[in-house]
Amino acid sequence: AGSDVVAGLLSSPKASLARIRRGSCLRELGQYDEAEEEIEKCKIETEKIRKDNSGDVGDDDVYLEALAALATLRQAQSKYSEARMLYEEALPTARAEQGRHSALWVAGHIARYAEILRKSGEFALAEEHHREALDLRLSTVGQEEFSELEFSVSHTQLGCTMFAQGKVKEALEHHQKALSQRFNNLEFSHALVSESLNYCAEALNDTICWLTHCQRGLYSSSYVDTLQCPFSALNERSWSNFSF
Repeated sequence: AGSDVVAGLLSSPKASLARIRRGSCLRELGQYDEAEEEIEKCKIETEKIRKDNSGDVGDDDVYLEALAALATLRQAQSKYSEARMLYEEALPTARAEQGRHSALWVAGHIARYAEILRKSGEFALAEEHHREALDLRLSTVGQEEFSELEFSVSHTQLGCTMFAQGKVKEALEHHQKALSQRFNNLEFSHALVSESLNYCAEALNDTICWLTHCQRGLYSSSYVDTLQCPFSALNERSWSNFSF
């Protein structure tokens, strides 16, 4: 009887989620084989439990988290087609759970799928899903779960997606919004502030080079140095067609 109790505890949703988190930690440490073993085992066990306990939403949640964790692992391994397939299975469940979970939870899953699309080169589709995630995050304004830093994630990801499509002006606008939101909530020395500064510098550098027809990468990658570039090189007509 004791062994049955132990087996029940190990197969409970909380225990499964703990194992998924352990697998995710192993992924972050670069121990991909160990992470895969942990998450795959949990996914298979949860899939079996779901079939035995049809309609148990707790099991559905765990299965969704296992799919998401495995997709993130495949993305880290640059196996984007596999990652995309896993998230395409997970996303309908995440959307269906919107009434039971927070908008930020659903937005997080949509954004992770969008990032897989972006890194697969599916930029237009990635943009569509990133905008959906941003809209969900915007829906939390005035609510307890609202987080300005969540907006900065969407703006950063949209900025990168716009930049990849050559939409440099829009990319810069999103990165500047992310930078402002991070400045409002984090210390200047925080890694996320540095990330936004670098993305702004990259987009601003490309914008200046487009306006002046100079060689890409001519200016410093530092945001501050880029702002001090020779703006006199930009003629009045160029600036009239562009605004920050």
